[in-house]
Amino acid sequence: MKNNAISFYQEWLTKDLSKQIIDTLTEMGVLNSLSQTENKEDQWLNVEDLCKYLPDHPCQNTIYKWKRKGIIPFHKRSKHLYFLRSEIDAWLKSKRGLTNDEISSKIDKNIQVKPFGRASK
Repeated sequence: MKNNAISFYQEWLTKDLSKQIIDTLTEMGVLNSLSQTENKEDQWLNVEDLCKYLPDHPCQNTIYKWKRKGIIPFHKRSKHLYFLRSEIDAWLKSKRGLTNDEISSKIDKNIQVKPFGRASK
């Protein structure tokens, strides 16, 4: 009987502690911000919102030029352009610049050394 009382008390204490932790995180706004970031990933952006969201804050004409050239992922409904935030994030991650070593190795691969001398007829 004593073991049952102890395990009941431990279970109650664990549940109470978990509830306190969840309540504290909710009060701090941690849980709310986590749920908001999940929703933001699948958020639809129009051209104006996209300009504000992108790190360089390009003008709207630049966005339309990228769309015309097929550079940026987009969705079109009637005459309006929309961008899915998760697709834009993936696009941004895929556009990583090359390091100096990567650039040098690409140059080395593309340069063909031709021997000096007279050309044969």
